[in-house]
Amino acid sequence: MKFECRADNSRIEKHFLILRQAEPPGQPQIISLEPNSTSIRIFTQPSKETGGLPLVHYAVLYLQMDTQTSNTVTITPDLTNGSQLLELNHLQPATGYRIQVAAETQAGRGVFSTPAQAVTLVGSLPVFSIENNSCSECTSCLIKWILEDTGGTPVSSATITYAVKIKAKSRQKQIHIDGKTSEYQLNDLDSSKNYLITVALTNKAGTSEQTIEKNMNNVQIKCRRKHSLSIWSVILFIFGILLPFVLLLVIVIWIRCRRERPTDSQDKSTPNDDGALESLTES
Repeated sequence: MKFECRADNSRIEKHFLILRQAEPPGQPQIISLEPNSTSIRIFTQPSKETGGLPLVHYAVLYLQMDTQTSNTVTITPDLTNGSQLLELNHLQPATGYRIQVAAETQAGRGVFSTPAQAVTLVGSLPVFSIENNSCSECTSCLIKWILEDTGGTPVSSATITYAVKIKAKSRQKQIHIDGKTSEYQLNDLDSSKNYLITVALTNKAGTSEQTIEKNMNNVQIKCRRKHSLSIWSVILFIFGILLPFVLLLVIVIWIRCRRERPTDSQDKSTPNDDGALESLTES
């Protein structure tokens, strides 16, 4: 519908404007669906025909296929001319849904998109196991775990809690790391103590935990051996440096002793020779 407005001023000039009634936006397009256990992410492309007004929000019509119950929610994303990300939350795990999207402006709601279907993932806790490897360092230990099943949703975060076994409740230390990580190096440990180490993985269904005990006695024995070996290495190194000087000193002393022995024998023989000369003189 169009309206025409005219203004006539004979002394200056004539003006006229044509006004058009705004129309609802065109039909958007669902590009893809990304289901989780209790939510579905909807990637949609808005229509180029906005009806002359900017987009305000989207209406999402979703039908739960097992019960044939439908609901409509309004979502206001970051409105741009590019593709839009809409997230449909509070859904049932392992359930099929049929989804349609419509754009809305001040002129009203446009046509719903072609239906798209998705099945939410099974909602369960992550399943994993911790590798019970012995610690190879004196004051640190590498903790590794194997993720066997995500539970239908990605692991969002991981937490490591460790403490001395006897004082596990009073001196716990907790470390938060990224959910995509599968190992972590614990440092500043005491090789003479045992530790209780708990790894917790969290997804949208909840948190799953596994606990192991790390016996540091074997590490302590290795550390003592390394320490004793290092002491003997220092002793041998010092002995290797001093040995040539000791040998040189012994050789010098021995040579001096050898030189002094003939002199002593000559001194001892001198009185006898003098006595022999005196006896010859008297005769």
